[in-house]
Amino acid sequence: MRNLGAVVLLFICVFSVATAKAFTCWSDRGPAESNAGPAFGVYDDTLYLAMVSADRKHHIHVYKVRLENYKRAGILRKQGCYAGQRLPSRTSATPALTEYKGKLWMAFRSADSSGYIYYQSYDGYTWSMTKKTKFKTGAGPALVVYNDRLHMAWRENNGKQFYSASFDGKQWSVSEKLRADHSRRAPTLAVFDNIEAVGGDDSFKGIYLAYQRDGRATVNYAIRQRAGWIYPKSGLKVMTAFTPALAVHGAFNSRLYEAAVTRGDDCGQVIIRHMGYEYPRFRWQTGRDPDVRTCKRPALISFGEYLVLGTNDPYPYGDRTWIAITFWKPEDVG
Repeated sequence: MRNLGAVVLLFICVFSVATAKAFTCWSDRGPAESNAGPAFGVYDDTLYLAMVSADRKHHIHVYKVRLENYKRAGILRKQGCYAGQRLPSRTSATPALTEYKGKLWMAFRSADSSGYIYYQSYDGYTWSMTKKTKFKTGAGPALVVYNDRLHMAWRENNGKQFYSASFDGKQWSVSEKLRADHSRRAPTLAVFDNIEAVGGDDSFKGIYLAYQRDGRATVNYAIRQRAGWIYPKSGLKVMTAFTPALAVHGAFNSRLYEAAVTRGDDCGQVIIRHMGYEYPRFRWQTGRDPDVRTCKRPALISFGEYLVLGTNDPYPYGDRTWIAITFWKPEDVG
């Protein structure tokens, strides 16, 4: 992997049957397989990773992730370390994580063909029992917090239509059908609300829903504001093999970052681009090639001074993949 000038590292996690009492660093163990892309969430200033086991039971594993200093050949370096647990919850697709009202919430598709969406929360000590919604999906759902409500978007089960609903901590709203282009891929969500960074233009403020458009495999967008969803919002003129990942990073000069994947046979190269205000308009810009490949949909999140990318790297032997994490400081991406 090419070093881009700041912290760039590969983090390899392993399965844990019960909650780990101590952090284990990636260099101490071998790779762990997963049948789906990873998911990130930040709760209580801690980075969490959710992944799906590669065995037939498809249990969800949730890990705390942190960077630790260590010395090699007298040089101070950083490495990724984790502590986590295997949950009883099972899924057939990438789960979703986000913090809401003092808890870490997770939503996921059932492991069977029924496609029901389940959810549960974590209070820093224990995970709640899972609860079943009335919504069904054919892929992993997406979560984001906006206007003090937890918003979820998903693709219908056995279909290509997108829906969304919101949650107040007690109950879900009725579902809303989106008029976005149809897709067989899962959607992804991010909130961009720093209008100072876009020259005071609040038409760019709201929930961004990105999806891979069927037939063209390009990235398209819809934006939800107080009045509802706005269509369409054209994305990058770039082909992508999987659902892109979104993250907003920065304070005053916030940028909406997107991680797309070049089309290939099974795996593709990750391309990261950002959108920010440059006089006289709000526009997409090409970022640097992170020299990372993935065989599943990527994950992207802002964590402290870093922008963190999660991927499924191809295993050196056979068709297996493992979960990997790469950390950048923002100047290395944009």
